[in-house]
Amino acid sequence: MNIQAQKLDLIEWIISSEDKDLIRYLCKIRSVQSYAPDWSQLLRADELEVVHQKLMQLEKDSQKRQNIADKLYEGYL
Repeated sequence: MNIQAQKLDLIEWIISSEDKDLIRYLCKIRSVQSYAPDWSQLLRADELEVVHQKLMQLEKDSQKRQNIADKLYEGYL
């Protein structure tokens, strides 16, 4: 799906929505984007902590994979 189709799909979804919380949340995103485009400002502290933990886990996993690859190919390097 191209970006224009995705935007149109989102617009249709928003227009048809009766969910006031959704509309408030979208307004919050828009207002935050206008002065601070950092998405992390939209998250609560506990949500930010989860994101941080996941990023740290990805970094550890990446390092583990690199160590395994280094050991496998150390004789060839």
